[in-house]
Amino acid sequence: MRKPVLIFSLALAAATPSWAQLSPPNKAGVSLGAWHTIVRDVETTKKWWEVWGGKPMKIDGVDVIKMRGVFIFMVQGEPNAPSIDHFIDHIAFQSPKGFDLMKTLVAAGVKTDPIETSTMRDKGWLPTSDTRVWTYVYSPDGLRVEVVTDEEAIAAKDFTTGTRSDMMHVYFKDLPALRASFNFYRKYFGGEPQSDALVNLHIPGTKWNYAVDNGSERMATVKRVRGGPRLPNKGGALDYIGFEVKNLAGFVKKLETAGTKFDEPYSKTRHQSYASARFTGPAGEVVELTEGLNKY
Repeated sequence: MRKPVLIFSLALAAATPSWAQLSPPNKAGVSLGAWHTIVRDVETTKKWWEVWGGKPMKIDGVDVIKMRGVFIFMVQGEPNAPSIDHFIDHIAFQSPKGFDLMKTLVAAGVKTDPIETSTMRDKGWLPTSDTRVWTYVYSPDGLRVEVVTDEEAIAAKDFTTGTRSDMMHVYFKDLPALRASFNFYRKYFGGEPQSDALVNLHIPGTKWNYAVDNGSERMATVKRVRGGPRLPNKGGALDYIGFEVKNLAGFVKKLETAGTKFDEPYSKTRHQSYASARFTGPAGEVVELTEGLNKY
């Protein structure tokens, strides 16, 4: 298989390093921990993330990219599908200098949706349009990533430099399914509702960006590949997600008492340097809970 060609030397010269520890936990003791990906070629994907300013490292022998607010685990394999059209359709990174970041990505040969290089935005974008979203870009394995700049966050001095994790955009077959997920992560993970164009639930390091898409009609904001309900991400370019939890043993016990069944029970020895547990969420999403990643 031919590997994508990227002009890494130019991109790395322009990229600003953006690594830092995970976000501080909320009152429930939870923050975003990791996005777990399946990649065909680790070295190629590692260089792709370096364009963003990511820092390559290893955690217990696994190749990881460290970004502000999230670790991106890379496991070599053949993903069964790109992330688009699945439950978690895409993830997002936020940059206070989105135009410069987009210039860096385009110069590096990163695949994007069709854009005007003068604006680094969608070809149909106008100055009166939304200024938060720049465009979508794609990893060598089809992980869909949105580039955003939140002017309100900049004005509030929420962050001033670097690129950080921003959101996960998820789609449900109907409103009851959306509500079930929203209520679950709000009650047990301490998610805070936020007002926006869509329904948002903020957890430090990310937010669930909720929408309904049963496949019966094409959504204006989503370029659907196929019709019908969306599929789980398991086995795809974005395989599963992770949250870092304070007092993980107690947190797992609380979820078990509430009826959550764990596919992998709480363990301090499954991984060498951090505790973990894994369950399947209300919409079929695989979620790993960890305690100890924040020390890296």
